Amino acid sequence: MEKAHANQWDVLKLSREEPLTLSAPLPKSKSFSQLLRLNIEQMHHYLEEAILENPFVEMEYHLDQFAQSLSKPNKTEQDMSELTDDEREELPPTPLDELQKTDPNYHIDTQSLETYLFEQIMMYRQTSIRDLMVQFVELLDERGYLPYSAEELADKLQTDPIVALDALTLFKLLEPAGIGAFNLQEALMLQTERDDAAPAVAYYLLENYFEALINHHYDFIQEDSNFTESEIQEAIEYYQTLTYYPADIFEKVEQVHIIPDVKVDDEKPKDLTIRYQRQFAPRIYFNREYFEEMSQRQDAELTQYLKEQVKDFNDLARQIRLREELFMKMVYHLVRNQEEFFSGASSQIKPLTLRELSQVSEIPESYLSHLIVHKHLSFKQEIFVLTDFINLNRRRSRTGFTAYEIKQKILQIIAEQDPEVSNTELVDLLADRGFIISPKIVANYRKLMH
Repeated sequence: MEKAHANQWDVLKLSREEPLTLSAPLPKSKSFSQLLRLNIEQMHHYLEEAILENPFVEMEYHLDQFAQSLSKPNKTEQDMSELTDDEREELPPTPLDELQKTDPNYHIDTQSLETYLFEQIMMYRQTSIRDLMVQFVELLDERGYLPYSAEELADKLQTDPIVALDALTLFKLLEPAGIGAFNLQEALMLQTERDDAAPAVAYYLLENYFEALINHHYDFIQEDSNFTESEIQEAIEYYQTLTYYPADIFEKVEQVHIIPDVKVDDEKPKDLTIRYQRQFAPRIYFNREYFEEMSQRQDAELTQYLKEQVKDFNDLARQIRLREELFMKMVYHLVRNQEEFFSGASSQIKPLTLRELSQVSEIPESYLSHLIVHKHLSFKQEIFVLTDFINLNRRRSRTGFTAYEIKQKILQIIAEQDPEVSNTELVDLLADRGFIISPKIVANYRKLMH
């Protein structure tokens, strides 16, 4: 049987000098975007469905190998809850446990959409506009949309309509791209607007022909707009790479086990190694013996059917290979950005946004927004959600303080005073220490810290 995977991307050294070049151009299709969003566990279920109609494709299941690897002497984060108190005491400390003992400042916040937005908002100076942006976070729906006009927001939050409009305009510039959109149309427009690689006509078509696009009235668009068929088709393919619901980037999914998609080894801290966890990933094969047996029959309809099955397999195999290459390229640049953390030179992760990761990796932000979701990284017996490395927690705002410093100061004051201290009292106590922030922001910090 013929394997569908190439393995040259499985192990990447951080010291490599050769550029990371993909084996083929990136597909612009809904199926590829869907594939990018899947982690190793989800890939098993997806491929089961994908190969169902092709009798020549077989699949190896490796989820059971991961389950067998979960033994008590090597417990990881996802099954610690199953241990008794006595068993927990007997476990040896992990390297990161030791780091926490020696460095009291060691901390990685579990990232969420709310914290990521809040960290970005804190980059702005203290104004009524910033306070409004904080309140907008609470009004987002589950898709990441803010389905209110500026006038409706002003009325809802009892503020000046001009201030609400300014706050809304700034809010829609935050990451992930598309956040705060009124609806799907605007979510796609916001993503297209900030993408330098977007087709020239993509934004115009969304703005003027959205209804025709979703109803597949492409002939009408071509006739009415005078754009060529190829220009319209290029835009349609581009839309497949965009994120329909911006909030999905930080979506939490149910998993039987948290299977790390990639592992970072620091046996040589000056030359970190990134390993794709292929031993847990599903593999598909083409059964050439069965195919050749069927090919012996002289039947025109069967011959056409066989050609279609070969094409389907090759297309799927190519997409899987590109997904893995793109994923490893993203992780390579993410780890490179956080090299001080992974090598042990620092206990803190650096601030990093999706846009910055896109720039250093040369991967379009629209692909990154699919690629980074639902994925996990294994390091020093700990498992991290990849989105935990997308943060601004330690970047200094215009006030001169980081979000982390403000949260630590709030915790310190609460410990010194009383857990029931009011937000208004906290604002005054923070002001005495040089932290000038509003009661609304204090309330938001307290909520996120719980």
